[in-house]
Amino acid sequence: KLSPSVGGSPGGGGGGLSPRGGGGMSSAVADTCYVKISGMCQNTSYSDLRKYFQGLYIPHNGIKIMTVNGSRTGVAYIEFSRVSSAQKALQRNNTMFRDRQVQIVPIGDAEFEQAEEKSRSQQHQPPQDVVGRNAGDRGGGSLPSFNVLYVEDLPQLTTEQDIMKMFSATCTIVDILLAPSPNNRREFVAFVLFARETEALSALEDTSRHYIGFRQLRVRPSSQAEMLQAKEKQRRANEQLLKEEADQREELLKDQKRRQQVQAQLQLQQQQQQQREESAMQARYNSDPRRRNEDDNQIHDQQHPHKQQ
Repeated sequence: KLSPSVGGSPGGGGGGLSPRGGGGMSSAVADTCYVKISGMCQNTSYSDLRKYFQGLYIPHNGIKIMTVNGSRTGVAYIEFSRVSSAQKALQRNNTMFRDRQVQIVPIGDAEFEQAEEKSRSQQHQPPQDVVGRNAGDRGGGSLPSFNVLYVEDLPQLTTEQDIMKMFSATCTIVDILLAPSPNNRREFVAFVLFARETEALSALEDTSRHYIGFRQLRVRPSSQAEMLQAKEKQRRANEQLLKEEADQREELLKDQKRRQQVQAQLQLQQQQQQQREESAMQARYNSDPRRRNEDDNQIHDQQHPHKQQ
């Protein structure tokens, strides 16, 4: 992910904008799209964060809530779609959020990527109670058989908050990935990562909640490997889209430059043609015998003014 950083410091903003509490913001994160929020309640959900930052657009999969052993830590990393949105979010530093004073600081691309990698690594670690139970039952710490659900037939305008409403009443959702359906461009699919296998199993079996509006959804077990593969595919697709947009902009600039060159060349040709025509007219005029007689008479008159009288 690339932050559209152009340097400089954002205007206004209040105290605490420095990521380390210093007197100013590092130039590396001065115009970042990423922030870190800490000091939250541990049961803060994705929908809670979206409500808190209502009016500031957060793209799909733009929220990373950190967990340790399946439990949330009260820390989240958030990507905004615009630098201006991130700067407005930073103005809420040290404000109250769900009866807790939260700290919001800017971060750079690298720190957000590290947080994402850490989130992925935590997804591969089962919660502590699952490890203990498996160790007692099987003599080892094997992972749950599945803690990811794959949801199909989602309407095109489905949001992470809609997915949260389906499952979060009795479950802890660690991550959600929304992606276009590979079979229908008008629909979406979702990977939903749960903190525990039992929660994923319960959400799978409770078919009464497999609805958005009046649309019934298809839900099946998935895996973290399949979810990560879909994330990577989406990342590559986004990179390809950005590359195509950049190529289109470059081609438009080239086309504009070619048109300007052609227009300048046409103007030059017109000027040269006009000069040739004027030169030709002057040459014909100079070679006209009548003009020579007139010139001779004028010279004679100038030399003998009395004779003319």
